[in-house]
Amino acid sequence: MGKIFFYDRKKTFTLIIIILIIALVVTFSIIKNSTEQKQIELEETSLSAVSEYAYSATEEAEILPEFIFSMEEFFDSLPELLDQDNLLAITDILENEDNLEDMEILIYEITQSDFEDLAETSPLQPVIRILRPIPENMVLVRGGTYTMGSPTDEADREEDERLHEVTLNFFYIGMYEVTQREYERVMGNNPSFFKGQNRPVEQVSWFNAVEYCNRLSRMEDLTPAYIIRASRSGGNPIVIWNRRANGYRLPTEEEWEYACRAGTTTAYNTGDNLPRNRANYFGTGTTEVGRYPPNNWGIFDMHGNVAEWCWNWYGDYNLILESHPERATPQDRRVIRGGSYFTFAMRARSAFRDHNYPTYKSINIGFRVVRNYEQYY
Repeated sequence: MGKIFFYDRKKTFTLIIIILIIALVVTFSIIKNSTEQKQIELEETSLSAVSEYAYSATEEAEILPEFIFSMEEFFDSLPELLDQDNLLAITDILENEDNLEDMEILIYEITQSDFEDLAETSPLQPVIRILRPIPENMVLVRGGTYTMGSPTDEADREEDERLHEVTLNFFYIGMYEVTQREYERVMGNNPSFFKGQNRPVEQVSWFNAVEYCNRLSRMEDLTPAYIIRASRSGGNPIVIWNRRANGYRLPTEEEWEYACRAGTTTAYNTGDNLPRNRANYFGTGTTEVGRYPPNNWGIFDMHGNVAEWCWNWYGDYNLILESHPERATPQDRRVIRGGSYFTFAMRARSAFRDHNYPTYKSINIGFRVVRNYEQYY
């Protein structure tokens, strides 16, 4: 087969789905041989073999990696992605020979339709759930438990960085900070001081960022994540987070730090120091997004360039609220993370917490967006 076939996005999904179905068949055979189906165990050796096959096949086909998070990562994630309910549902599908024809139909339909349509009509929804492509310019962050904050011996540590464990679900996060091109397309204006279509938007308040998220969600026929109501007292609008919405939103502070660290435990995701060739800090202005290398999870500019608004109210970490930041008692300032071109490296540390009034605007503050993973399909 020639390159033309494999660079056709829809047809590319056909090959990917065939490979993934092979994985599901292997998974099913493992399940079927289990003496207690409720205690499902996935054999790493079998999954590893399928992973190697899938990765080599896609590599030979010259499939671009952004079509789906890499085959290696997918198969490494398979035991996590397939919870028990999904496994049992897939087992029912594969036990019924009539569904083999449905599989063939699905492979054909995927070249003719969108995932949105198939997710609503296909009898193979448990399969489709794990085959959804990642939203454009976003990275799938696999959920897990990590230690948030900084150790007492970390250089330049602040008192509000208490170490504590946080558990998060899967979520999507913007690969880049929101650019001026993106902001102007949605909001109709560009307030930035350092002009450049691929530079991050700045001089935006927390309220501007929230409104952007809602407008972008509506443009893409998604459910807005925020309910915005006027204040009876005439003060700032009241913003309520609809956690079930599938639209765009700001990251929580917990999600932001998890994505920034990308598995690291050091002061920066680059180690104990932040080299000048790895981030834009203590400089003279913003740079185009993606100019510096990404972190281990493929996310750019988590250190420097512009500091980024987060959802949370600023305050002391509260053990009860770590998994439910929307329940925090309103304070007067919202969290800002990441440092900027304007700050020293110490303020770009993974654990560093900045904050300001939600109406505040600055030439070194922007934002990036996230979406719920479980609500995407």
